[in-house]
Amino acid sequence: MNFARRNLLALMLAGAMALPAIANEKTLGTLPGFNGDKGTRGLSVEAKIRNDHPAYVVRVDVDRPDRVYEAGELVKVKVVSEKDGYLYLIYKQADGSVVCLFPNEHQRDNQIKARRETVVPAAGSDFNLRVGAPLGDETLVAIVSQEPLKASDFGTKSLVGSNATAIDVKPLLKAINVELKPKPQQWAEHHVQITTVTKREPKQIKQRIGLFIGISRYQDRGIRPLRVCGEDAEQFARAMLSEGKLDGAIVLTNESATLAKIQAAFDQLVKNSRPGDEMFVYWSGHGGRCADDNGDETDGDKLDEYLVPFDTRVESLDALRSSVLLDDTFGRMIQQLDGRKVAIIIDACHAGGQWQQGNAADADKSFAFYLDEDNRTKDIGQKDAAMLLSSQANETSKERRDGTLSVMTYFLKESLSAKGQVTLEDSYKYLKPRVVEYVNDEFPGSAQTPILSNSVGTIVLRP
Repeated sequence: MNFARRNLLALMLAGAMALPAIANEKTLGTLPGFNGDKGTRGLSVEAKIRNDHPAYVVRVDVDRPDRVYEAGELVKVKVVSEKDGYLYLIYKQADGSVVCLFPNEHQRDNQIKARRETVVPAAGSDFNLRVGAPLGDETLVAIVSQEPLKASDFGTKSLVGSNATAIDVKPLLKAINVELKPKPQQWAEHHVQITTVTKREPKQIKQRIGLFIGISRYQDRGIRPLRVCGEDAEQFARAMLSEGKLDGAIVLTNESATLAKIQAAFDQLVKNSRPGDEMFVYWSGHGGRCADDNGDETDGDKLDEYLVPFDTRVESLDALRSSVLLDDTFGRMIQQLDGRKVAIIIDACHAGGQWQQGNAADADKSFAFYLDEDNRTKDIGQKDAAMLLSSQANETSKERRDGTLSVMTYFLKESLSAKGQVTLEDSYKYLKPRVVEYVNDEFPGSAQTPILSNSVGTIVLRP
């Protein structure tokens, strides 16, 4: 039996085999604020003004790391785009009303240059953004489009007649659906949640929350089943709850790990966490590569990397692209956790992606798989994610011969049994030589070398 996980493009001719039932979707422990009935995020500016497959990255932020402001305080907004474009800052207030903050009568020119920070209000401007009633949960959205939008798209005659222009959401959504969504490579967006209060509460304790995904069997019979990936996710989640002292975890395995449910789980992580929290995202299952379709890949082979959800379809390349979790989309999901400290652990084939120059734990080699997108966001100010990947670009990731767990996950879990604090770096140093030795001994002629990228600083797996 072949214990390696192969590239999905090579799986179309593979037969399927029945596997024992594995537990499906569940919440382990208490996930703070978790409520499975919350549904999708409310208004338009969050749920519908969203591009999950952008060809470039936009980042918006404010001048308080926790994004909590008291009434009367001033706010500064900062935006950076990976490409030149036209910037629109949209703000949904606590009462549901929506205004356009930029462009405005003081900063009329909304054409911005790539990788240059735009600040609202600009230095020396004669207006301020000051917090006032109504107070509550609010949303700031930045859109950068390759072509300028019209004032009529916002339901108004002009966006530059005042400090901030009240806008009508309906024509804006129509403009996005008609003009932008059909051309995802022509625009990008990013939004952050802001809380306005009468008086700031005492500093809250940081939460530690995890999302664990493991897929051993697949809906499409053309995808070869795996043996232990569902068990990987469940066992590692339990280890992180007990040894890692997580406050809660969401676990998706097999039938519950559809693309839609994975996306919904990320939305729940965003809703039920806040800047400063520590997040852990784990994946065990098939991984692969396919042709890049939006020109954002910088590697020489111009390939998109992807992970394979339960409901992936392989009857055609179009079906495949629409049903896998592409690196662009995955990077966009991670960007939603902006402000949190995020550890991403992927146990899948080709997890290293394409070689390129960079700064990884292996000093002479780096990788682009997901980190291509991650490193791009770091270039424009997002520095809160570290990644542990099970194999290099040209390697498969193995399951253990004894059928217990995947090789890297086995040693990762074992690393948590050490005494005292265990960091992500500690686990990497422990597991890397053991993974290399095990695969060399048990799979002669094969190699598997885990890699780590971490510019965040210390990420504690076991406190």
